[in-house]
Amino acid sequence: MEAIMNVLSFIMEKIREKPEKEFDSKNLERDKQGGSRTQVKILVPNSTAGMIIGKGGNYIKQIKEDSGSYVQISQKARDQTLQERCITVIGEW
Repeated sequence: MEAIMNVLSFIMEKIREKPEKEFDSKNLERDKQGGSRTQVKILVPNSTAGMIIGKGGNYIKQIKEDSGSYVQISQKARDQTLQERCITVIGEW
């Protein structure tokens, strides 16, 4: 677990150094006002996604409110061939 957290910290630092910019109308307005948004996608095992969502979606709702970020978890694959789900997080720097 420690090795995974070290790699995650390293990756997050690289993202902070040079965030990816997406230029749509909302982001362009934010950039004019001095803000910047970035997007990160995280793959998690199907078994972990439920813990992130929480009972009735309460935990993911809390994450959104506390962080002020947009957080979305992909739907579980119907054919069961995909063992992961994608979490998309969009927030301001």
